[in-house]
Amino acid sequence: MAGEAPATLGAALRVPKAPAGSRWVKCEGCRESWLLPQGLTLCPDCDEKRQREAEGRRILAWRREHRQALLTSGGIPPRLAEVPPPSSIPAACDPWHGAPWSLTLLGTPGSGKSALAVEIAYRWLAADPKLKGFRWVRADTLVRDILQSRRTGHQERRAPLLILDHLGDGACNPTAWAVLGEVLAERHDWQRPTLVTTNLTQAALEAAHPATADRLRSGLLCPLPRPRGGKR
Repeated sequence: MAGEAPATLGAALRVPKAPAGSRWVKCEGCRESWLLPQGLTLCPDCDEKRQREAEGRRILAWRREHRQALLTSGGIPPRLAEVPPPSSIPAACDPWHGAPWSLTLLGTPGSGKSALAVEIAYRWLAADPKLKGFRWVRADTLVRDILQSRRTGHQERRAPLLILDHLGDGACNPTAWAVLGEVLAERHDWQRPTLVTTNLTQAALEAAHPATADRLRSGLLCPLPRPRGGKR
């Protein structure tokens, strides 16, 4: 009750110099006694926690209302951001929120891998305000830019979430695999969440670059069904 001394010396020492008009109250959050200014009902820690939660709700509300703007902010082309989201996500990868470190979607062209990767990333972003950002990039573009010294790949190595699209497309020579393998190795070492799409089968991936295949195998592998009317 107001005016009562705290039950412990520790509680009394939390606020050694209280503003005029302060009173002893039980915090509505932690239920411990604190000496607080008139009108306040939360201790500093609980007040900060409540503000973080409110900010998190504001972030999620914006993300849910501005799907396309959110997706393009991470590098996803508008064409892909505009694709209607899949009505469902395979049970093997729903929900995936970064654990284990990688999720690899394997499927033939036209199986919807890229759209599915975007939707999985969006659902995570729309559910967790602590996920501060992501980076989308085509694998062949990343290789070309690094080899031509346009950039170092730092963003792709350090992004809170990386979507590496079309792994194995284009000129997948030993040099290209070495570049991609280095980026994925660093993300694997630090267990940074990584979404990968590839047209390669698991066997083809293992034959192309065993070290990368081994790292991706330590995450989730999600083979997608062939599209209707697709090549057999």
